[in-house]
Amino acid sequence: MNTIDYKRADSLLGKLLLLFTDVKKLKRDIKDIDSLITTVWDRIQLLDLRENVHPLTRDEQASGLIYKASRLIKKLEKRTIIKRVWKYTSKIEHLKRRILSVRLGGQITAKMLEKHPEYERFIRKYHWDKAAVVYDHVLPVVNGEPGVIFDGKPMSFSTLKNPTNWSWKNWVFKQGMVRHWPYHFEKMVSHDQGDPAKWGNQYVVEIVTSLTDRGEDRPSGDHSWLRLKTPDGKIFSFGIQAPLTKFKDLFKNRLKIVLGGCADNPDRYETMDRHENFFHETEIAINEEKFETLKNEMERISKLGVPFGWLSSNCTTMIRKLLNKVGIQIKSTMTPSTYVSKRLFSRKWRRRYQMIMPRCIEMAFRKITNFFFRMLLRIAGNGTMTKKVKQVYGKEFKPDDSLIDHPIALRKWQRNIDTWRNEEIRKVQSEEKIQNIKFSLPMQFRVEGIAEGIADEGDDHKEDCKEDRRRP
Repeated sequence: MNTIDYKRADSLLGKLLLLFTDVKKLKRDIKDIDSLITTVWDRIQLLDLRENVHPLTRDEQASGLIYKASRLIKKLEKRTIIKRVWKYTSKIEHLKRRILSVRLGGQITAKMLEKHPEYERFIRKYHWDKAAVVYDHVLPVVNGEPGVIFDGKPMSFSTLKNPTNWSWKNWVFKQGMVRHWPYHFEKMVSHDQGDPAKWGNQYVVEIVTSLTDRGEDRPSGDHSWLRLKTPDGKIFSFGIQAPLTKFKDLFKNRLKIVLGGCADNPDRYETMDRHENFFHETEIAINEEKFETLKNEMERISKLGVPFGWLSSNCTTMIRKLLNKVGIQIKSTMTPSTYVSKRLFSRKWRRRYQMIMPRCIEMAFRKITNFFFRMLLRIAGNGTMTKKVKQVYGKEFKPDDSLIDHPIALRKWQRNIDTWRNEEIRKVQSEEKIQNIKFSLPMQFRVEGIAEGIADEGDDHKEDCKEDRRRP
């Protein structure tokens, strides 16, 4: 599926030959995608679509075929011929609707999606097709039009978006159905049930990061959140999102920390496609007391209001501060100059710069750029809190404007923890100690005085960890 460059064709005949070849390839590719989707539908027809069980959760092979078809379509859409020939653009759109129909559970057909474009746009924008698969949720047909299960009852899309006193866009998949997306919740609820043997039948806090860059280097649409797991298999998920503000409010507050962030239980990224958003989890064993402390803190923050700032009080900042309350000290920050350089330049160009530039000059330049960006961000409001935040939380969320919390920095810390655990596992032979190390944390990442109740690496390795402060 290589894109053909028409500018290389020197003559009109050459351009026509290239166009003919590209159209021929396009027809073959569309036929292959159509064949994949048809195969999935043939498999789905063998299932009872009337049951409220998603077909893709019952057929892993069908799920894999749908993902493959989606990837092929994305490649096709990048080709020049698609933009030139409307006929094939409409065919691609029809294939995308067929895929969406499967992801919604199979009851809502491609023709129905075509008749209700607003519903289709809404589903795609808020990724409800992915949420439907994750939560094993089949979206129904109500009175001949696409709908949802709202608060446990089937409801058509037109009824759902009728005028009310709340924005009809503020919905979320929760506990297997669509609910209002509140800015806060009163009590944490478990969104999933897992096998507790996988985390040693103990209380666990799990740090999760989601990156869009497979190289784990370029910041773009990244996120981090926490999961709490219990010995009986319950899984709780918590994260925060940016406030739903109008443009004028965004311009007014700029980068200030405002009291208006949204507390998510479960976190919205739980439903994101793992093929496109690269997740990484780090499990740390804790005791029941620390589990309850974290759970209570999440509920307290949700009730009081979520303090949110784009750089100094974001999703990763919240994780760092919550974990610090139970004695876990993570590394999730980077300097402003590092953040800007990662946004603007690839790792390859940054390495070339480091090879060419003398170390002393590089250090001096880094300090100057850090100071410059810090002042620039300070002018934009970074590092300051609104009066409401100060009134509610005092200095609890007072930011450090010299550092920026980001999931990429947290991912690097996670990788270092993985490396440390693998090194420690190679030193022991006891299966019991190996299991302990898998959920343990080095001493240098424990807050002195409040770290009791966090799994350690075993008595044989405590002293080694104290002596070697360079790892990870």
